[in-house]
Amino acid sequence: MNTLSQSNFVKISLDLVKEILYFPLWWYSRGAGKYWQWAWKRIKQTEKVLAFQIMLKNIYRPLYGDYSFIGILIGPVIRSSWLILISIGMLLTLLFFAGLFLVYLLLPPFCLYIIIFQYGFFQNANPTLP
Repeated sequence: MNTLSQSNFVKISLDLVKEILYFPLWWYSRGAGKYWQWAWKRIKQTEKVLAFQIMLKNIYRPLYGDYSFIGILIGPVIRSSWLILISIGMLLTLLFFAGLFLVYLLLPPFCLYIIIFQYGFFQNANPTLP
C-alpha cells in the first residue's frame, strides 16, 4: 500500500469511528427532537379531525342553532358526552405516540443486545467449555 491509500484508509477509519461514537448522542438528542416534531404534527392533525377545541369552545351553545328550551338544555349535554369521547381519542393518540417514542428509545439497546448476545459475540470461543 502506498502512502496516499494508507492516509485515506486512516481518514475513513477515523471518520467511521467518529460516526459510530456520535450516533447515540444524535439518536437521543436531535433524533428524539425530530421524532417529537413529527409526532406533534400528527397529534395536531388528530385534534383537527376530532375538533376538540371547537367542541370545547362551543360547549354551551345549543345544537344546530335550536334556541328552544329543549335545544338549550340538550346542547351542553350532547356536547359534553362528545367531549368525553373526543378526550378518550386524544388520550389514545398521545399514548400511541408515547409508546412509539419508547420503542424509539429502546431500539438501539435492543439491537446491541441482539448483536452481542444472540449472535455469540463475546462468548466463550471454546465450545467444549461451559
